[in-house]
Amino acid sequence: MKLLYPEFLWALTALAVPVIIHLFNFRKFKKVYFSNLSLLKEVKLETKSKSQLKHLVVLLIRMLTITCLVLAFAQPYVPASEQEIQGAHVVSVYIDNSQSMDTRGENGYLLELAKEQAIAIANSYEPTDEFQLLTNDFEGRHQRIVNRERFIQQVEEVEPSYAVRTLGQVYMRQSDALMNVSNEEQQINKSLYWLSDFQKNMVVFEQSKLDSSLSTYIMPYTQVGKKNLYIDSIWFDSPVRKVDQEELLYARVINQNPDSIEFSIEVSINDQQRKNAKFTIRANDELECLIPYTVYEPGIQNAALSIANYPDPDLTFDDHFYFSYHIEGQIKVLYLSGNTEVSDSIGYVQNLFRRNEMFALSVKTPSTVDYSTLKENHLVIVSDFDQLTSGLSSELTSFIRGGGSVALFPGAKANINSYNSMLASLGNVQITNQDTSKVGVTELYTNHPIYHHVFDKIPQNVDLPEVFNHFNLMTSSTSGAQHLMELQNGSPFLTYIPVEKGKLFLCASPLDKNASNFPKHALFVPTMLRIGEISQSNLQLYYTIGKESEIELPPGNYTSEKMIVQSNVDDFEFIPEIRNSNGTSTLLVYDQINAAGNYTVLMDGKSISGFSFNNSRIESVMDFFAYDADEEGYPELEQTLDESPLFDRYKIFTGADSSAPLDVMEIAKGVRYWTWCLLGVLLLLAMEILLLRLWK
Repeated sequence: MKLLYPEFLWALTALAVPVIIHLFNFRKFKKVYFSNLSLLKEVKLETKSKSQLKHLVVLLIRMLTITCLVLAFAQPYVPASEQEIQGAHVVSVYIDNSQSMDTRGENGYLLELAKEQAIAIANSYEPTDEFQLLTNDFEGRHQRIVNRERFIQQVEEVEPSYAVRTLGQVYMRQSDALMNVSNEEQQINKSLYWLSDFQKNMVVFEQSKLDSSLSTYIMPYTQVGKKNLYIDSIWFDSPVRKVDQEELLYARVINQNPDSIEFSIEVSINDQQRKNAKFTIRANDELECLIPYTVYEPGIQNAALSIANYPDPDLTFDDHFYFSYHIEGQIKVLYLSGNTEVSDSIGYVQNLFRRNEMFALSVKTPSTVDYSTLKENHLVIVSDFDQLTSGLSSELTSFIRGGGSVALFPGAKANINSYNSMLASLGNVQITNQDTSKVGVTELYTNHPIYHHVFDKIPQNVDLPEVFNHFNLMTSSTSGAQHLMELQNGSPFLTYIPVEKGKLFLCASPLDKNASNFPKHALFVPTMLRIGEISQSNLQLYYTIGKESEIELPPGNYTSEKMIVQSNVDDFEFIPEIRNSNGTSTLLVYDQINAAGNYTVLMDGKSISGFSFNNSRIESVMDFFAYDADEEGYPELEQTLDESPLFDRYKIFTGADSSAPLDVMEIAKGVRYWTWCLLGVLLLLAMEILLLRLWK
């Protein structure tokens, strides 16, 4: 216990006054005549004893009265924390404005109760104290320290948000704001308040370094029986999107309710509803929902899934899921031949791709090709080169790293060193000695995505290609190589090597009938067509708000001055920043997008790409630290905080979600006892009056 004004203790010297009065009692006595002296002696002894006791009690009461009065002016109190010091206060209040807080509790909407509590906290401090408001939006204006009036105005403007933050992020943001607050004339008390429903997945500190000068006060808001049904994620059955081909879309739906639920999923493509599928999900389970649909026109496909028609939804957020992708009108294929004359290999490729309207094939030789135009293609087939020049190797490497695909067939008289020079920069892959012995392909890895849905059934004695001339390929586990076909001697015949954003398909044999029968084999057609199909731009289906800010764009030359990102729902638009590197373009949105939906990228008023953002699904997991009525607190939350870097530098207060704001006077300034001292003064005076009147 401490005293706010200890200098008033000098007034305790007034205790000498009642002592002096009682020592020098100048009261006059009356003479009383008695006929019997023995009776007089008995009355005298009894009267003197009672009089002394009465005077001592009155003396004690008067001394206690003076003591309580002096203490009332000195104002004894128990500080809110051991670090409490005399001086001004700077207070940072975090209001969790997530979607789960925008739900009704026993006494109203939790977010509104939190806003009322934040205002009550501010009013508990002096008008000269300063404040900072923080929400999940992490707005720049909330990073500033403001006066009480401005703080209350900011609190009243708080709205629900889909942004999600961890307590570690909140703590660092608050400590950064309060770090540089100082006053040369007086010391400053720094306090943090957290007003939240404390979902379990938000109580994460990411190895935060805590400031011992900060006092942290936690006010939980109890959720009552809140359960959710939501779309967690989506994916396609195949990596290739085509026009007039049925797409198989999967959506993972999670049910947190204790009952099974019947619901529908609606699919809309470019604002046109395409499918309404019905499903039943069991209690506290997840379900992978298959939704088939077909797209009939190429271009940007802005799509959305929506959960609908389920009974009595308790919570309706995260019922929508947005995604975007692009279907190419034609896939551009460049066949780059090292042979200046017409060869069988050129004929194989021409007959394959020029008969398919999905592809646009162009054939070039080293003398006719412009290497700067490689990035305009989706797939480059390189064949019949005995020597890979440094210029060609450099361009092919940049093309692959930028997201392009290359199918490489070595020449019959290939210079191994020139090939390995390029392969070394793309991965841990090498071409070794040439083998002219006849060997057959014995393994076909149909589980690779390139062969997905190509075969209905593979017979045991399937006819596989025969090879007469091949190079031995050496791959390591670090290269990430995936073999598509394997020779009888264990060496790969056709292998796939992922390289950053691009793909490399490396064949062990030249594209020549004298090297193998692969160009005339039935497997050649589906293999090369599928390589061409998966070579088209396969951009990310969706992004997460607050987590990702870099958007990959299709190949092309872009500048920020001519580009606009536009929302497909409202009038929101902005000019993004563009980063061009290694032949790829990335759009930087930073924190400019804070609403889920589909967005279109315009260049000179023309749509060039589309992307989608969804809210983080962390908020959808309705798992909270529960209030324990028996222990009258939050034991599980306390245990978690005790094991965190926060350790014992916090205090939890219950009752913040009651019908009236929690009185935080004791939290803000400690427990004060001056009112009890005044009450003691009044009670002691009353006792003295009653004693003097009733004790005759």
